Amino acid sequence: MDSRLPDYFSDRELGPPPLLLDDLPSTAWIGISATFHRFADQHFFAAEFPEQCQDGKGISGTSMAGLRALLVSHIPRLGGWPREDEPPDTITAMDLVVFGWVHAQEPSVAGHHGYFGHDHYTFDRGAGRARWSSEINRILERNGVALRQEPDGTVVRVDTAAATVATRSPVPSVGDVQVDEKIATALRKYRAPDAAVRREALEALWDAFERIKTVVEPSSKKRSVRALIDLMADEDASRDFIEAEFVSLTKIGNDFQIRHHEVDKHTVEESLIDPLFIRAFALVDSAARAIARRAGEA
Repeated sequence: MDSRLPDYFSDRELGPPPLLLDDLPSTAWIGISATFHRFADQHFFAAEFPEQCQDGKGISGTSMAGLRALLVSHIPRLGGWPREDEPPDTITAMDLVVFGWVHAQEPSVAGHHGYFGHDHYTFDRGAGRARWSSEINRILERNGVALRQEPDGTVVRVDTAAATVATRSPVPSVGDVQVDEKIATALRKYRAPDAAVRREALEALWDAFERIKTVVEPSSKKRSVRALIDLMADEDASRDFIEAEFVSLTKIGNDFQIRHHEVDKHTVEESLIDPLFIRAFALVDSAARAIARRAGEA
């Protein structure tokens, strides 16, 4: 069974829908639910939830009771068997997407058992998972959902165009383990489908931002910032611009619930996560590259 799907005419003529939505619309849930039921009916889950031939000749179908029992225990928030008219929250729906990928194996008829009137099946795990992800990702894309299932089964948020450009190259090490780890954590969590986890990405990035200020001159944060700015730019106007950005981002970190969570701090609305992350990441990345260049010249 070929996992590749042809483009729709509208995609060729108008381009694919923009991926703008973080929350799953009901139409996308209907598609995901229907896909799960179709895969179950077509025995894509039979390898791990087998119904055995009465003569012991092999797997002849799917144990729906076994499949449902594990589904309910692994995704209790789903409330049972997926129903098109009862859409769950987006995170729960994506748990179902991961569950389906984990257990999908493409069935092939190995032989027919005439006495019982059923087929016996063999299974291909790689083909089943590829088919599942292909169909799920098509549903998400067609409904403009900024989520995607990766080849390893994880569901990630699709970066905005600006974030893709900003984060596509690796950030060089600055020689400080905590800064390097905070940046790596920020990038990993930024792609999470849950907005709460993406806020944690902001916190990790701002921690890296504050600490990277001290890397050049550890004994004095003020002198270290000045020296870092000198590494990042040669001309006075450029240094002034970078210094103003350091001051502005420091103020944002103090005024919003990023590094501090007192009640008088502003909440980071979901719509602010992308622009704040991209802006702070651009400065941290530039600072890291300047520090790495200095180390390479030493």
